Amino acid sequence: MVKVKEKSELVTVNAGENLKKLLDKNFVRPTKHSILLPYFDELEEETGKNFQSIINGMMAAFLTENAIEATEYTDMFTKHIRLFGLRMSKETFLDLVRFFYEVLIKKDQNRSLMKTACLGFGKMMKLSRSGSFGYRDLTLDWKPIYELFLRALNNKIKPDISANLNDVILSFAIFYHPEEHANIWETLLQEMIIGSPLFMEQFMTICRLFLTVEGLSEDDAKKYSVDTWIKPLWDLYSRADMNAPWTSVCMEHISELCFYHPGAYNLSPHYDVIFTKMMRSFELTVRGGKVSVGDGQEVSSNSHLASICVYTIGGPNSSLSHFQRLMQYILVNVHPLNVGDHTEQIGFFLRDFIKEFKNRLKEERLKVKKRRCSSEFYLTDKDIDAVTESIMDLAIMLMFSTTFQDDYQLVHGLTTINRELVTPKLLDHLYSSLTAVSEPHRLTTIIEAFSVIIFEVIRQPDSEYRLPRNIKYDSTWLKYLEEERINWPSYKTGSEVPEVKTHSFTSLRPHAFYIMEVFVNQINVSDVGRTGYIFRTLITLFSSFPLIDISPAIKFHEKEMSEDDKILCFLSKRVPHIVEYTLEKLLDVITCLSVVVPKTSGGEVGASMSNESQKQLGDEETVWKLGIGQLVRVMFERVDEKMRKTLFDRLFGYLKTVEFSNSLASEILSSLVASAIWVSREAYRQYIEFISVKLKNLITDDVRKSRNPPSSVLFYVELSRPLFAATHHMILENEQLLSQVIQILLQCESTNIHKCGTFGVSALLSTLLSIDTEATASPENETFAKPLNEWNPIKYWAKCNDLKETVIRWYIPAKPEVDCAQRLLNKFFPFIQELTKTGQTRETIRRVLNHVMTVSQDIDLFEHPDSIRNISDVYTPFCLPISSSSLGKSCVLEHQIKGPNGENAREMMLQMVESLSKSTHDPVSLIHLSTIAFQCLGKKKVTRFDSDFDSLLTGVYGVLVDSTYGKATKVSQHTMDQMAFMKHVQAQSFHNYETRHPNDFDERILNCLFDFALNDYEKSEQSKSEQNTGSQLEENMSTNIPEFPSDADDSVVEESMRSIRSPTTPEANGSPRVHSNLSHSIVTSTPKSRSVASAKIESSYGSSKSSSHNNDHDRSRSFIENDENAPMTPITKKLTQATDMRSKALLRQRLLRKAMKKPDDDANRGCSSNSVGAWGSASTESLPESSELFNSVLSPIVRTAPRQFQFDSDTFVNIPKVAASTAINDIGGGIQEQIDTKKDADRLENRIFGNTKQEYHRGIVDKTPDKQSAKPSTSNKVQEEIVTIVLDDSDIIDVTPQKPQRIAVPEEEHPPWLVSRKPPPRAPSPEKEDYSKLSYKELVAKKNQVMGLISHFEHLPDKGKRVLRQFQDLDDEVERRKDLGLDIVSDQDDDDDIIVIDDEDEEPKRVAPIFPSGSVMTQNGLLPTRRIVDPVPAVQMDFNAILDRNNKKLMAGKMTDQKYRNVILFTDSCCSPTSRMNKLTTADIKMLFQL
Repeated sequence: MVKVKEKSELVTVNAGENLKKLLDKNFVRPTKHSILLPYFDELEEETGKNFQSIINGMMAAFLTENAIEATEYTDMFTKHIRLFGLRMSKETFLDLVRFFYEVLIKKDQNRSLMKTACLGFGKMMKLSRSGSFGYRDLTLDWKPIYELFLRALNNKIKPDISANLNDVILSFAIFYHPEEHANIWETLLQEMIIGSPLFMEQFMTICRLFLTVEGLSEDDAKKYSVDTWIKPLWDLYSRADMNAPWTSVCMEHISELCFYHPGAYNLSPHYDVIFTKMMRSFELTVRGGKVSVGDGQEVSSNSHLASICVYTIGGPNSSLSHFQRLMQYILVNVHPLNVGDHTEQIGFFLRDFIKEFKNRLKEERLKVKKRRCSSEFYLTDKDIDAVTESIMDLAIMLMFSTTFQDDYQLVHGLTTINRELVTPKLLDHLYSSLTAVSEPHRLTTIIEAFSVIIFEVIRQPDSEYRLPRNIKYDSTWLKYLEEERINWPSYKTGSEVPEVKTHSFTSLRPHAFYIMEVFVNQINVSDVGRTGYIFRTLITLFSSFPLIDISPAIKFHEKEMSEDDKILCFLSKRVPHIVEYTLEKLLDVITCLSVVVPKTSGGEVGASMSNESQKQLGDEETVWKLGIGQLVRVMFERVDEKMRKTLFDRLFGYLKTVEFSNSLASEILSSLVASAIWVSREAYRQYIEFISVKLKNLITDDVRKSRNPPSSVLFYVELSRPLFAATHHMILENEQLLSQVIQILLQCESTNIHKCGTFGVSALLSTLLSIDTEATASPENETFAKPLNEWNPIKYWAKCNDLKETVIRWYIPAKPEVDCAQRLLNKFFPFIQELTKTGQTRETIRRVLNHVMTVSQDIDLFEHPDSIRNISDVYTPFCLPISSSSLGKSCVLEHQIKGPNGENAREMMLQMVESLSKSTHDPVSLIHLSTIAFQCLGKKKVTRFDSDFDSLLTGVYGVLVDSTYGKATKVSQHTMDQMAFMKHVQAQSFHNYETRHPNDFDERILNCLFDFALNDYEKSEQSKSEQNTGSQLEENMSTNIPEFPSDADDSVVEESMRSIRSPTTPEANGSPRVHSNLSHSIVTSTPKSRSVASAKIESSYGSSKSSSHNNDHDRSRSFIENDENAPMTPITKKLTQATDMRSKALLRQRLLRKAMKKPDDDANRGCSSNSVGAWGSASTESLPESSELFNSVLSPIVRTAPRQFQFDSDTFVNIPKVAASTAINDIGGGIQEQIDTKKDADRLENRIFGNTKQEYHRGIVDKTPDKQSAKPSTSNKVQEEIVTIVLDDSDIIDVTPQKPQRIAVPEEEHPPWLVSRKPPPRAPSPEKEDYSKLSYKELVAKKNQVMGLISHFEHLPDKGKRVLRQFQDLDDEVERRKDLGLDIVSDQDDDDDIIVIDDEDEEPKRVAPIFPSGSVMTQNGLLPTRRIVDPVPAVQMDFNAILDRNNKKLMAGKMTDQKYRNVILFTDSCCSPTSRMNKLTTADIKMLFQL
């Protein structure tokens, strides 16, 4: 834990000492940036504990085959190693390799575990240093991995994991014994199929995965690899065509061999082949693109060919001469006049070449562990110069190319490799472009390039990379500029240096002063794009050396200085004036912007301070704000005290004379002031007194009450923002004044002013309570403040430090800062209490909530309440401890912020949220409340905390780097401070990523967030549902349910009664239950209740007997009554007449599919707590009223919402047998008998579709017969009963007759529990339109019209509910007419095609329209033929007629105009009704096709 000291003092971190501690632990490859942190020792201890717990949990999860926890732990493992590196011993690393290997090859391994293992192993191996491990460290068997790969390749592993395996199998190859290479090669040859590019590519890919020379010694490579498989691969490559895609894999093998073992195989006899194919892959063109040299198919090999070029240059078998000839040949093709597709290909090749060339130089010259090969293959200085001279002209021409854009990385890389040769060429382009009139884009391009390479031009040479050379540079341009600068606006008398005209410089550093002055004069408000790059270049220059006059240092350090150094000191005399002129130039820009905004501004011209809606930030406004702010910050930091006072006097004089109504100018001026005053306590004190007086005079009582204050007030309010960019010392010294300013701002009702006060509180608290680097106290700034006789300024010129030389100064909050923050927060907490008061206006609530939300978002010291109770997580199947990223207390400040009276701050905010959420309905306020509630969780959404560290160095920080190292190894002090702060942020982010157990405080927060997620309608519906559920449950529980006698065979009644008497309720299972007790509804109760959110139901035909043998599934039974008055439909008629069991099953499938059609929105509402029926939404008026015993139907399933029915055709097709008859139990006083199959089918059809459209829309409904049909008949006719349909997920099974059982219950003596009750009141549903009067064509047209509106449902007022309901009604009407055969153009049902039934009865006659012969009916109407004549018989083509005497096609070859006319003639002859095709002979047809 970071301790809070009693006294404020800076903490100095010596990175060199921490680095020594880290290296002594002998980790495989840890990240080293943590040595910059002030809590390095504590962090190392906690990181080790955390990593060990992750390893233990990950292994336990894999061994117990827990896929979920294995994924969690592996994800944490990858994040840990990406942030902290491979902080493990070599033995642990090899144990993990063996562990992942065993996981993958385990028999019948879980696929999820295999994917997770591939992820973890792949990330670990990518972070290891190439060539660090081999078969001597660990030997693995290749055969299990090969068998696993073949299974995945042949799709024998489901789901497919081949993509995951391809990423990691290559990493296992370094652990195979080289003696196995011959066996591997022989095995792989069996996969090779000559002549097939696809199989050849597959073969090469397998070779790349299982064969490698990494990890071998040069002798091993010669003995086991070169003759075994390297030479055969080269033979395949040399014989391949240019369009073979697999050749890139061969080149990858060769490039790998050249990198690891350049002496194992002499490639010099093959250089002609390699460089010829390389040249052909560029798609070079000859004579303006008329002829193409190469087909460009080997573009994928370019990166590997570039690597071969890099690693074959130098040594006894150097390919330098071939490379020079190649560059000379393609030089003319890169000229801007010859631009083409090849330009981009050449640019990518050179970019890859430079990248690999830099990497080789780093491996051979800069790394501690250098390249493992003979030193005779190392690059010499002569080789570096030769390569640079070959590429230099190409790179500079590509810099001006319009087709190849690489952000000047090619030029930057070449300058890094050999700046002494490249920079003079670039300086020639820069200085010549200053006076160019015809090509203004040249100057813009070269300015952009210099913003990237400027630090490489002026920095000190690195002796580790290359010994300094005594080069005499041409000084012509320096002499010209020295004479020309007299005419520049920045010129000051007495700044001349005559020695420049006579001296021959041996370094490029003097150009920095001329570039600085040139670029300052190029700042132009009319060219924002160019000015942005000028700002970046000036920031780099100002950060590279002290902005002071160092000419007096010559007399103190003359012996240590060269002639170049002395002239450099003389040139520094003009620096103070350049800095002063720069500030003046920036102030002029702000004055100009106060009148005219940039040409591409995102806001309105002249946007006023009082108009908040016009404050839009465009790209060019961002350039001005950020560029000016960063430039001024560096200026005021690097100058001496005398110059700093001069700059402040000019700035304060400007502030006292201006007042802008323009928003952009005011914001830029505020940013400029904030970037300046943070370096001087005296200037800050002067500024805060000036602003406080202005605010006290301007903000009167009227202004406080005004919501639109005048622009003069807003101008000074904007200028108050720099007060909050103070250091902790300034805050402590001026606490009283700052509190007064904040109080003035927060008392105003204007949103702009109130937000400024909120920003002030948040910024001050963040400064006081955050651990940060102290830039003002950096070692460089402390040195610059000393007299020149104590330090040599030349040694600090563009200086770069490595980690072992770095010293970082940290600010850690002490007791004075924490107490000051507590006092500020004590004034903040009353705002929380104010929100609980009633009578607040909407605007007041919004302002205060925004204040609370902004202030609390960055405060990490609000601790959780002490009295919390952990809650069990029953929904997460965790068996192991949760994978944690906790770093203990190593990076956390030990102090905790509390309320004004010691109460918990998070508890106060949550109580405020809970209280206010019940009284406010303002959307903006609810959003603020949601944000505050989420902040109370103490978790932040963190992204990219485990990203590559160098990618986070953006802007100027990424330029101030010695790029010869490739990564940020040696950097300037500014960049080092930024890296230290970023590492601190990463450590805290990783710690906050921790997953912890939930508690009751978290539960309260989540309840609030869930409540905010519901709108008013959803809340009301939820409330109604809860009330109705409770009332109906209470009513049903009070009902007396008698018991019925039954025997063992009466399964339907027995199971139904058992389900009713079951003490298990849906509420006990977490599902609400809805009861509807009308006589015509279905009363249900389910012992095993399913969730209401279930979206599907499973169904099939079955009986109670079969259901008793399948108790592991939920059963869905329905007793369906028939109605004789219902009309006979075609489906039911076919069902009654069918004798084939398969046909019957398919017909029943159709019936159920139509019955279970997804109901409309009315049906959805019908299943709510206010619905009438449990299945549908039919109104009470549409259903017959009856209290007969037969009308009371029992079902052992409950439905609270209609569910979409889905069928599996295999379930209904593969049926062993279906009974021809169905028996049911007679619950009333009648006699139960078997029912005739035909009548059964009729009743089934009528039961499902009914007579009314309302019943049809309900899905499955109960159609009750009239009283006469319900009474027992005097004749011996069979009393019609209800057809039983069992709906579940099993196959169709036997339906067996039930044992008859008499139950004597008189009709007039029904038990009270069977008497129908009055339904509860329900909300009126919208009336449905009557579509029965529309014609079929009108019906389809209206359906298509409504279907078009569905795609715009998001923009409709009710989210398209009414449109969806209307579409469902129309679709139902269309289906109804199809089933009944009413008003249909075609009498063919689409479902009838799948059923074949021999029907001897005469089908009902249907009237079909009579169309003209030859016409076709389409969806858009009748399409007539071109000639309305009788069709002619089909013509039998004589295909021999189109062959000549040599059996060759007459129409072969290119299509000509004559052939086209012959084809038309031939087709017209064939298609004409008067055609003589049947009379045409072979000779006639050949004549038609004659060329």
